[in-house]
Amino acid sequence: MAKHLLRHFENPVYGTLEPHYELFVFPTYILIMLHIVATAYSSTIIISDRHSGVWNRILVQGVKTAEVLFTHMIWQCFIIVLQVTFMLLLTFLEYDTHCEGSIIVVIFMTLFAGIAGMAAGFFISVVTNNQSLACYMSVGTTYPLTLLSGE
Repeated sequence: MAKHLLRHFENPVYGTLEPHYELFVFPTYILIMLHIVATAYSSTIIISDRHSGVWNRILVQGVKTAEVLFTHMIWQCFIIVLQVTFMLLLTFLEYDTHCEGSIIVVIFMTLFAGIAGMAAGFFISVVTNNQSLACYMSVGTTYPLTLLSGE
């Protein structure tokens, strides 16, 4: 009888007493997929610009490096917004996953994961000269994120 008094659980604020596995897995996969796609895309697009000579032709025409990077950032932020929109619509509408907290927090968290992936891709494109090595590095940097996410 004393054991029962020590293990009394109240009703949870968010969720249920018996959570489903897919509700635990979805946030991790959403963030990891957005991060790795943004990393791979941003690193390979800059490396391909350098290898094809587009980067040098742009610089010869008088465009500054900061302007080229700013243009890449604007374009990739637009792509990240589209990815977040489709990913969240698919998750909440198609898979019928419920958001127990604020949807604004979910949107900003996924946007920031994509922007962090874009920044990681820019760093990888500076460090490497090869697209295959950039893809290996993007997967290699995302793997610790996967392991530390609690999945």
